[in-house]
Amino acid sequence: MSEPDLPRTDGGSIDWERAFEDPEQGFIPLVLHAETVADLRVRALEVAERLHNRTDDPLEIDKFIELLNHLIPDTVSNETLHHVSGVVASLLRQMKAHRLQAARHHRELRQKSLQAERRRAKIEEQQSRKTRRLVVAISLVVVVVIASVITYEILSQPGATADDKMADQLLDQMKEAAKTGAPQGAIVRVETIAGRQAVVVSGLPQGACFDTAWGLVNQGTILINGLGSPRLSPTIIRDLCSQSGDRSTITWMPK
Repeated sequence: MSEPDLPRTDGGSIDWERAFEDPEQGFIPLVLHAETVADLRVRALEVAERLHNRTDDPLEIDKFIELLNHLIPDTVSNETLHHVSGVVASLLRQMKAHRLQAARHHRELRQKSLQAERRRAKIEEQQSRKTRRLVVAISLVVVVVIASVITYEILSQPGATADDKMADQLLDQMKEAAKTGAPQGAIVRVETIAGRQAVVVSGLPQGACFDTAWGLVNQGTILINGLGSPRLSPTIIRDLCSQSGDRSTITWMPK
């Protein structure tokens, strides 16, 4: 499905809600209707290829493909089909939300440009096109850099909190569990998910959930309360840690 084939709204813009959720042709139903893990992998990569035809967001799609390769290796068992397809569907819904937000931003810019003078509207539209091409390519990098600086400043303040100390201890235990394949402490256990070794820790308070997940970024696949994301920024981690109330579960599949 190239960009011209994507469903459109009455105003002519891409209808991302239908593109992802349409029962017959939507990306998410396509993934959820997979009958085997191998079929799920083919369908998920097909969705990635369809989205990759758009030049606005190659970085996000490349990250999605990389995460798929971690979640659905060649040796994965069909017994994990329901779990893995649910995780893939969750990732696609996050991508849909990102596109809906970008579409709303585009409509707001367009409305402002139509209210301005003709000459000014032409200039603003040109700037808007350049911004749309650049925003997806650089937004991930900018957000991560800014968030990292903010997080570093917060974490570098004197006097570690109880959550900081708990996260530091858990990170050491999780890395040791990944190295030895044996449980560590009272809440760190080792499981096998989709044919891969996974270190699981449950019952984390939200503060320790954030600190622990942030300490594992770029070290493998991370699921927080059963959910993941192609890009884990501090904002996304905090949101995922809050999904199950006061206590959270982190699943880490090392590289």
